Amino acid sequence: MGLPKQGLPTPKSQPDPFAEKNEQEMSGNSRSGKAIWGKTQSQLLPLASVTMKFHGSQKAKEIRKGPAHWANASEARLRAQVQFHLQPRSKWEVQNKVPSQRCIFGKAIWWQVSALVLVAAALTMFCILMFLISTYMMRADIMYDMISHQQYLEKRVRDAIQQEAGNPALVCKSCKQNWLQWADNCYLGPREPMPWNECLDHCRSYGASLLIGKTTGEMQFLSFEARRWLASKSTLQIAEGYWMGLRYNLSQKSWNWADGSILHLKLPINEIQPPFSTNACVLFAKDGVVMDRCSSINYCLCKGIVS
Repeated sequence: MGLPKQGLPTPKSQPDPFAEKNEQEMSGNSRSGKAIWGKTQSQLLPLASVTMKFHGSQKAKEIRKGPAHWANASEARLRAQVQFHLQPRSKWEVQNKVPSQRCIFGKAIWWQVSALVLVAAALTMFCILMFLISTYMMRADIMYDMISHQQYLEKRVRDAIQQEAGNPALVCKSCKQNWLQWADNCYLGPREPMPWNECLDHCRSYGASLLIGKTTGEMQFLSFEARRWLASKSTLQIAEGYWMGLRYNLSQKSWNWADGSILHLKLPINEIQPPFSTNACVLFAKDGVVMDRCSSINYCLCKGIVS
């Protein structure tokens, strides 16, 4: 008979480190699952309402929590979320939704801004062009009116000339040879110097008289011509100038012309008072209008009318 089998000594059970680690991970996952489920449950609709949506009037069951139910719970939440977003929105919600503002200078509407800029530039150029055209038209009208008026005046002048061409009274006549003409008057300066009284008779012999001034322009013209005549004569001559028909009357104490009329012109005479013992006469000299004794010898300045 064999010996009875004796039981082998059973070793003492030692703690398994891998099992403890797995239990800790399972408990940690359970706690993190609870936190994730609570956060997801707060963001989505309550699970009770979702359960009512799918099961009608059935009473919502208490949601089991744990790792075994995570997959089923996640699938149910996704179905509820999809069903919630597929529901049509109410008319009030659509009408009262405020649209987001579009960016004016964004890339999506940059071509619109460019088109507006081009249109504004085109309108500006058009306005400038119309302004220039209107200004040119106004100036053209003014120039046309001026030219028309000038042509009208020229026509009137031509008509007046043609009308008066046949009038013999308007025909210009010239003076005799060696006489100087100014308007309708003729002037002669003889070469023989003589006293003032003799010049009166000498001018009468030519059918004229000693100079009697009528206008200031006439006296200025003759003063210039007398200086020119004197400049062309010899410097050894005795005469100093050309007598005019103006002398001082001692009895009347006034300046009178040869025909007896009183001086009415303003002559540039420096010293108007003559010597008291003799008469004084006026002549054109190189220095202008001067006085001298009537007995002095000077050239005569005769004046006649165009015949």
